[in-house]
Amino acid sequence: AMLKLASAEPAWLEIMPAAGEAPAVRLLLRPITRQAFRAAQAAVSAALAAAPQDVVAAGDDMGAALLRAGIVDWEGVGDAAGELLACTPETVELFLSNADAFTAADRAYVMPWVNRNSEKNVSSGSPNGTLAGATPGKIIAGSPAAGKPKAAANRTRKGRGAART
Repeated sequence: AMLKLASAEPAWLEIMPAAGEAPAVRLLLRPITRQAFRAAQAAVSAALAAAPQDVVAAGDDMGAALLRAGIVDWEGVGDAAGELLACTPETVELFLSNADAFTAADRAYVMPWVNRNSEKNVSSGSPNGTLAGATPGKIIAGSPAAGKPKAAANRTRKGRGAART
């Protein structure tokens, strides 16, 4: 299979169609880069460290990190009064906190990239839980192997330590 390199230039993507008086919501997005992916991995790792079983939140953190890195500008995004908002780091955070906006952007920008890369098996979930789809390591190795009871293991360690002195 041939590796196809995409343009490094940002491109417009409509994430919500126009509805009635409301204009379409369009985002000017950078392609997902290696640096953006590393930031997303760090966000996922931090989320899983805080809540190892909450892979949904980790996935949201991954999407938010990729969107933060990707959003350059937008059209059709306004405040509660209907005034258009400039695209700034603060308004991007406001945008990401809106469930409808986040979901639409995640589905249009992040998920196609994740699906493309998982199909190629380039970014499959790793066993240490660095991707949203990965199973956290604590779940994989959550139960101890059957063996000596802990008291016996402690006696063994103490016995060895006593023999050395």
